[in-house]
Amino acid sequence: MGSLLKNAIALLGIAAVLAGGYYMIVLRDSSTINGNNELVADQVERETQAFLAKLEDLRTIELSRAIFTDRRFTTLEDFTGPIVPVPYGRENPFVPR
Repeated sequence: MGSLLKNAIALLGIAAVLAGGYYMIVLRDSSTINGNNELVADQVERETQAFLAKLEDLRTIELSRAIFTDRRFTTLEDFTGPIVPVPYGRENPFVPR
């Protein structure tokens, strides 16, 4: 095979790969976005409504500070001990002795 034919085949192969990549990245993504625009908008609207409903449920919750003045809370005792510092990590097994 001559070098001219090899170069032509190589250029055609590169052009095919570039054309396929262009199709996969640019054309396919743009058609997907345009084709499903209504579906995406409907899904966004449903998720927004669900979020707003949960937010409204959270706004109805009232927190009371009465628990902090309750006798059962004020008489709690802490039975934990002091934290002893421990050396960080371990010895390097690859250091020659």
